[in-house]
Amino acid sequence: MINFNSFSDFDKLCDIYKLQKIPKLERNKPVWIFGAGNFAQDICNIIKQENFDFKGFIVSSATQNEVLGFPVKSLSEFNLDEEGLQ
Repeated sequence: MINFNSFSDFDKLCDIYKLQKIPKLERNKPVWIFGAGNFAQDICNIIKQENFDFKGFIVSSATQNEVLGFPVKSLSEFNLDEEGLQ
């Protein structure tokens, strides 16, 4: 896993994974990440350091209850309307 310290490092992460940048997040809304692998954990670390309201991980089918101390929910048990997804 690559450890990045800020959103400015996110550009490097996008280059490594050949992905587009994520849109700006609102600090007053909860943040959930789809996936719980190395890339998702890197993003989680950045989001936590930037003091966003990170809630946990969403996966296709949960095989573990938590990652990095945050809950992991399967997509089938996640309620988009109640969770305020961003």
